[in-house]
Amino acid sequence: MAREGSQGGTLDEYGFVVAAEYVAAYKETSLLQSERRATLREQWKVLTRELREEDRKAEELTLSTEEAVKTAGHRTRSARKVLRGPVVHGVPPEYRPYVWPLLCGVDKARHARGEHVFPGLLQRCEGRERNRELELDLDRTFPGHPLLDREGANGGAGIAALHRILNSYALYNPEVGYCQSMNFIAGILLIMDVREEDAFWMVSHVSDSLLPNHFAPPMLGAQVDNKVFKVLLSRHAPELKAHLDTLGLDTAMVVSQWFLCIFCNKMPCETVCRIWDLVFCKGPQAIFQVALAIFRLCEARLLVADDMGGAVEAIRGFEAGGFNPDELLET
Repeated sequence: MAREGSQGGTLDEYGFVVAAEYVAAYKETSLLQSERRATLREQWKVLTRELREEDRKAEELTLSTEEAVKTAGHRTRSARKVLRGPVVHGVPPEYRPYVWPLLCGVDKARHARGEHVFPGLLQRCEGRERNRELELDLDRTFPGHPLLDREGANGGAGIAALHRILNSYALYNPEVGYCQSMNFIAGILLIMDVREEDAFWMVSHVSDSLLPNHFAPPMLGAQVDNKVFKVLLSRHAPELKAHLDTLGLDTAMVVSQWFLCIFCNKMPCETVCRIWDLVFCKGPQAIFQVALAIFRLCEARLLVADDMGGAVEAIRGFEAGGFNPDELLET
């Protein structure tokens, strides 16, 4: 629900400032969401209780590393199957720190790579030469958010956790290293109260499995995805694609950042989290589905745009005011 920030202005439930022109829309949508969440919470209470019972049974077994990896992988596949329907309506915020790592196969990765990996990386980070690009991006990660504001009560701890996660991943996968946009992904995970070690493995999952070859040059994965999206847009909205071509708007100018950040540096946090619920459960196809839905919802405004700037402005306006995830995810 909406609340007032210490410096004035309206904050959303996750601590982000809502721009003045969108406060009315945010309050209206958040009221509707709060009414639905009571029902959703009861559903997810039952679902997570059943999933945690499976966790408990697995923990009671004495397993070899190979068996533990296989068991954890089965749990993730089973969870994705069971939750495929419920995630469409959203995971309540308090359950995401458990559900997201489960859907991303964090336990499987931890067993496969070793329980010692993250603690060992943290030790190596202490004596590592400083990464100037990474450190500059720390303060560019959702500036002003209380968890990541150096001047705030909790900002120092949040920035330090963000630094550890990103530095650890850069050591873990030196071929990719640290790349811009990873900071936004890790920042959202921390804001959603995902455990630091789980957040590290989730960043690894996004970079190495969900979006491979997207973060390090030559970024072939991103290039392929941009081409695939153009084909999809031509197939599902041919008139719109033709009009954008006439304006000289290459959709890669818009969607590249969506793919890299999974929408998290452009849209309201709850909408981003609802998208992530789907993406972590259904895979990268959900990213294309959401990107197409945004263009379809903006289609009327885009078709009357008479230049590239007007078209981009229409899309950016939708992003900033996209407080209704149901409208987006049901398109």
